[in-house]
Amino acid sequence: MNTFCVGVVFLHVTIVTLQAAVEVTTTCKSKRVASFKDKLSTSWLVSQQNVKGVRQCAVLCLSDVRCVSFVYSGVINDCRLFAVVKTTSDMTTSTPGYQYYDTCKGVGYYGAACSSDPDCSLPQTRCFQSVCRCQPGYSFDPYQAACVATCATYGPEFEAVPDHFINANNEESLMDYDTQMCLDRCRQATTYLCRSADVRISPDPACSTASVTKLDVPAADWLPGNTWVTVHYQRHCAL
Repeated sequence: MNTFCVGVVFLHVTIVTLQAAVEVTTTCKSKRVASFKDKLSTSWLVSQQNVKGVRQCAVLCLSDVRCVSFVYSGVINDCRLFAVVKTTSDMTTSTPGYQYYDTCKGVGYYGAACSSDPDCSLPQTRCFQSVCRCQPGYSFDPYQAACVATCATYGPEFEAVPDHFINANNEESLMDYDTQMCLDRCRQATTYLCRSADVRISPDPACSTASVTKLDVPAADWLPGNTWVTVHYQRHCAL
């Protein structure tokens, strides 16, 4: 049975599995977020499947170790699973018919709302701008459910750290690159493993890509932007 409260619908899902011939029952409550109605996101997409009913979509999310949230459209029976808790800045694509749900697995998780660091339960996370994020220098790994120093494989997503940059230690330094161009350059690097990037927004837009992170360089090379408007980007692990 669904339980209704102001702007929110709770969906309870129970899964019974066998582990070493022992029956294990898992119950998870999913919360519909009314403010994300008719919205979609393309980042951190675990999978997309055609299913009949939001409950089946919730079961798929609960069954996948990487999934903590999902969207479902009853109009076209479309179920999309996500590896993080979604924020307002993520859910930007207007698409009628979709409903977004946070699951019980997302409490204190990467992307969850917070007011202080203890609200964020994953290793090496912090509460930054009221959202649980990785500590600078760490990458989110959905398989380990942790922010880690290194990834087995790096993916397309990045963590933004405003007003900081890595001095020197660059693989490439490129002028007249905006943020999207710089991050694409990092993703597409083939002669080195790009793990971070720095974008100078002003003055004189520029991009620096690197095979190192904040954790690899001397403390003296992790600098505030000061008179420059800069954003440091830490690359996350792949799904």
